[in-house]
Amino acid sequence: MSALPAMLPAVIAAPPVQAPLPAPAAGDIVHDRRSGPRARTHFAIGKLTVDGCEHVCIVRNQSAQGVGIEMDCPPAAGTRVGIEARSLLAADATVIWSHDGMAGLRLDAPLVPPPADLRPRSPRFAVARSASLIVEDRVRDVPLRDISLGGVRLGGHVPSGMGTLVVLLLGPYSLPGRICWHAAGMSGVRFTRPLAASELAAILAWVDRPSP
Repeated sequence: MSALPAMLPAVIAAPPVQAPLPAPAAGDIVHDRRSGPRARTHFAIGKLTVDGCEHVCIVRNQSAQGVGIEMDCPPAAGTRVGIEARSLLAADATVIWSHDGMAGLRLDAPLVPPPADLRPRSPRFAVARSASLIVEDRVRDVPLRDISLGGVRLGGHVPSGMGTLVVLLLGPYSLPGRICWHAAGMSGVRFTRPLAASELAAILAWVDRPSP
């Protein structure tokens, strides 16, 4: 362990607020060609897996047969993917259309709601990289196992009590949080402020870069 550094990286900035889309003008006709039940519209963080690589996406809507997602570079039509979200158990699907940062997925099997006794949680993204953790004015190296909007799982026991304030230093990012669990030689940290989808995507992009 080393002494506390004199200067910490800045806490990741919140993304800019985007203006809402304009409503249809009076007299405009909107045609709905869907023959099945109308998709439930919502905005939730999703995990899209393509060729073994995990990507952040936004689930815009979902029905029993398909899911609509938004992301910077959606995969092309015909691509086989895996999709998971807070209200959607991990499922296999095929991209049936992709255009302007949006994509439609057709599920291999009808959507099955999560069990009533299963507590919904945001998808976790696997991470295999070391980070620094400031605990009680000391800095220690810790291996990361996964990250989500709400926190991280560390691949090592942090010898501090529940609720201890910590700061995770991950490259240029400084993420404050508190120890929330210890189990099986690992520890969990809950962020004091949940990440936005764009922040999580930026962190994962940095993590995926080759180590120097």
